[in-house]
Amino acid sequence: PTASPTTFTIGLAELPGSLDPANALDRSGLIIVRHLYDGLTAYEPGGTRPVPALAESWTASPDALTWTFTLRPAVTFSDGTPLTAEAVRLNFERWLTAEAPGHYTFWRAVFGGFAGEMDADGQPVALIAEVAAPDDNTVVITLNRPDGTLANSLAMPSFGIVNPAAF
Repeated sequence: PTASPTTFTIGLAELPGSLDPANALDRSGLIIVRHLYDGLTAYEPGGTRPVPALAESWTASPDALTWTFTLRPAVTFSDGTPLTAEAVRLNFERWLTAEAPGHYTFWRAVFGGFAGEMDADGQPVALIAEVAAPDDNTVVITLNRPDGTLANSLAMPSFGIVNPAAF
């Protein structure tokens, strides 16, 4: 049987500035996007330990430079479009290049900056070097420097995965 529609009501202190997770900055916007979008990981209830969300599992290489995420099977966006590794890769490309409209404030704060930006020593400021989708269910994230906290960082509401058709 088909479930009846459910209404979710939430009281907010202010109007949200953006419902795009990559650009939500205010409390209201971040609360709403947390309910609209899932990330690869989430925080355990009442804590800060990362647990599976869109990714059912992940591993880091011994040097913490390569992270491999395995997506949950049969996940779809609200319009029925399947969630694929390529859709995830396109989200990371959007964040890393900051090509779509927005400031990507949390991306810069958490991941250091954007593709092509260098520090005074000529090293990339962006933590993430590249993201690959070798098959429909696997996302491989390569870092410019080791980071053992990537799974924690990706649980933030700002890194919810959006259907690329909605960019």
